[in-house]
Amino acid sequence: MMSDAGRCGWLLVSDIDDTFLGDAGATLRLIREAGRQGVAIALNSSRPWVSVAETVAGLPEGWRPRATITAMGTQVRIDEKEQVAWAERFGGWSRGPFDALAAERGWVAHEAAMQTAYKASYALPEGADRDAVREQILAAGRALVVISGGGDLDVLPVSAGKGPATVYLAGVLGFGMDRVVVAGDSANDLGMFEVAERAIAVGNARAELTSRADPERTYFARGCCAGGIIEGLMAYGVLSD
Repeated sequence: MMSDAGRCGWLLVSDIDDTFLGDAGATLRLIREAGRQGVAIALNSSRPWVSVAETVAGLPEGWRPRATITAMGTQVRIDEKEQVAWAERFGGWSRGPFDALAAERGWVAHEAAMQTAYKASYALPEGADRDAVREQILAAGRALVVISGGGDLDVLPVSAGKGPATVYLAGVLGFGMDRVVVAGDSANDLGMFEVAERAIAVGNARAELTSRADPERTYFARGCCAGGIIEGLMAYGVLSD
């Protein structure tokens, strides 16, 4: 069976909020041009699947992504079918010690829809010392710590994250990482930027991403949201006029 790489040639892995979405007209143009020019699209979100599924259901013209990575790289679906082999690698990891630490430190848990067994999410108090927070979490147990935005804290298994999940998905779909482009707007997208040879920081990206992205492998778009993705894909020669 021919892989997706054989049919499409390129895979775009994009963050959802304020990247793939945020400009409805540009999102529709991106969907249409990617379909016309044979670019497969996967969406990669910090939100769990239960939340992303609602977003996917409302995408233009009934369009669906080829795949989704959700819950900060702990859930992978292809054609909305869960990739159980990916989730199984996190078995044995417990969020319990981190929930206990959060309660002790006064970190407020995000709403239940943002939580999973392998993704513990909290809001840090304004002005919290992020380096100290990382040290406290790592002292409590083995974990990947992602802090982004105004104080969003995600604690995950060490083998999780948006980057490793992107590499896994590309392999399953038959794409080498030299045929993958990633796009994002915040620090929780850095994992993708670290594994990709081509990345796009959309024009509305936060400094927490743009200041840390490798300029040798990142296109810094002027256009915002999906408009910036289109701009970047054209700069890389993935899309043409």
